[in-house]
Amino acid sequence: MKRNLLCTALFITSLIFSFQAFSQAGDAFSYVENYNHRLDSIKNYQAVFTVNSEIPLLKIPVTRGKMFFKWPAHYSISTYQFTVLPKQKLTPVTRFLLRANFKTIDRGVEMVNHHQCKVVELHPYDTTTLVSQYTIWVDVETYMVRRVFVSEKDGSEFVYHYSYQSGTDLLPSRLFYTFNYTLPHEQNILLNPVALYDDVESSRVYEGKITIDFTYSNIRKK
Repeated sequence: MKRNLLCTALFITSLIFSFQAFSQAGDAFSYVENYNHRLDSIKNYQAVFTVNSEIPLLKIPVTRGKMFFKWPAHYSISTYQFTVLPKQKLTPVTRFLLRANFKTIDRGVEMVNHHQCKVVELHPYDTTTLVSQYTIWVDVETYMVRRVFVSEKDGSEFVYHYSYQSGTDLLPSRLFYTFNYTLPHEQNILLNPVALYDDVESSRVYEGKITIDFTYSNIRKK
C-alpha cells in the first residue's frame, strides 16, 4: 500500500515534470506547450524530498529520498528505504502514458488560490489504461500547473495541488494530494511486506492525504 501510493504520487509528479501529454493538445491549447518548451530547457536537476502521509488505519513513517533528472530522459526517484522507480530511463509503461493520445476538452477558466487557470480535460483513447480522465489546471500567466485531478476506472480518485518558489524554474516546491484509493485484491499479499498496518482489506477504499516537499539543487539549463 505504501509503495503503491508513493509510486502514484511520484509518477504523477514525473508526468507534470515531463508534461508530454500536452503535445497532443492541438492549436487550441498551444499556449500550454510554452510551459513544455520552458521546462524542456532544463538540462538537469537534483532534489531531496520528504513525504508525510496521513492515512487512517495505516502507519506510514516519514519518508525521505532523492530525485534526479538528466536531459534528455534519465529520470530516477529513490528513497532511503526502498527504490520506487528504476534508476534508468522511464519505463515503457511510463513512456506510453506520457506520449499517449488523448481526447482534449476545453473546460474554460477557473480560479485556483487566486490564480486564473485554464482547465483542460484529457481522456485517453487507449481503453486499456487504468486512468479514465485527467483534468489539469494551468496558470494562464505563468504556465505553472496548479492542480491535477486523476480518475481511475476502479473508482480511485486523486487530487494534486502544486506550490512553487522562485528560482525553481517551474518545478514545484510542494505537492499536496488527497485521494480515495481502492486496494486491489491481487495486491493484498504483495504489499504486506512493505506496508506497516495490522489489518488490510482488499477492495477497500482508503482515504488520506500525502504532502511531498522538494528542495532542489544543481538546476542547469541547456
